Amino acid sequence: MLPDDNAVREVILGRSGLGLDGLALGLAPGAVHLSMSTISTAAASEFAAEHIKSGHGYVAAPVFGNPDAAKARQLFIIAGGAAADIERCRPIFDILGQKSFVVGSDPATSN
Repeated sequence: MLPDDNAVREVILGRSGLGLDGLALGLAPGAVHLSMSTISTAAASEFAAEHIKSGHGYVAAPVFGNPDAAKARQLFIIAGGAAADIERCRPIFDILGQKSFVVGSDPATSN
C-alpha cells in the first residue's frame, strides 16, 4: 500500500536513472501484482497495461480503513482485475478485510 501514483510507478517500472528494475521486469511470467494503493484511474490503467506486456496479472484493490482497521482485519477492499487474478488474491483479501467487493475486470474501476 503505497501513497501515490509516482511511488507505485517507481516500484513497477523501476528507477532507470539508478539502474533499478521494477516489478514489470522482475516478476515471473504468470505472476499477479496485487496493488492495494489508492491511485488514479489513469495510473491503474497504465500499470495494468505494463503488466500485460510483461505477461503478468494486475489487480487493483485499494482499501478503506486505517492501520488499526488493518490490524483488526476490518478493511473494506475494492478489487478490479481479471476474474482469475482476483480469485488468486482472494485469500489475501480474506485475511486483511471484513468484506471485499469486485467491481469489474478493468483494474481502474476500483480506483
